[in-house]
Amino acid sequence: MSLGFGPQLFRLGRLRVRLLPVGGHVRFKDLGEDGLTEDDLLGALDTQPLWMQLALSLSGTVTLLLVALVLLRLEALPAFINGFAQIVLGALSPVGDAQTLLAQAHQAILQLPFTALLGYVAAKFAAFNLLPLPVTNGGQALTFIGRRLGLGRIWPARLTHILVLAHLALGLSWVGALMVYVLNPSQ
Repeated sequence: MSLGFGPQLFRLGRLRVRLLPVGGHVRFKDLGEDGLTEDDLLGALDTQPLWMQLALSLSGTVTLLLVALVLLRLEALPAFINGFAQIVLGALSPVGDAQTLLAQAHQAILQLPFTALLGYVAAKFAAFNLLPLPVTNGGQALTFIGRRLGLGRIWPARLTHILVLAHLALGLSWVGALMVYVLNPSQ
């Protein structure tokens, strides 16, 4: 289990604490690992029923959405649903749409109470985590469904690499948009 991202600061048993405390992950046993015993194989994630695999892969997103619903009530739903388009359109237009979205986020930071702001952040992160990219919860859920349908045999590894690059490009585009926003005094 890893708490945070970046270089590892220290380790306590199976828990690894990393430099940037902005997330984390749990690594599950699967059949692709070397050195697993027969007992280990029984508990491997990819031997579990599909519903359990989906529940585990989507649990973080569901939790974020529940946090948004508790804090924003029904306002959480449009914030979540609009989040998909905002994430993609902002990345495709870092000096256009992203600047508008960043200005709106800036105003929200200045004007909203902390709990409302936290609710909006949770809704947007829930939307991001459902994008069908390899390292998101949505991508993991699609992987489990695809394996169950037997699509793993025909899915080219190169396509996964392209999707990882798309995820990286999306993130870099938003970093660039944020740099433009911060460095532009007219905003």
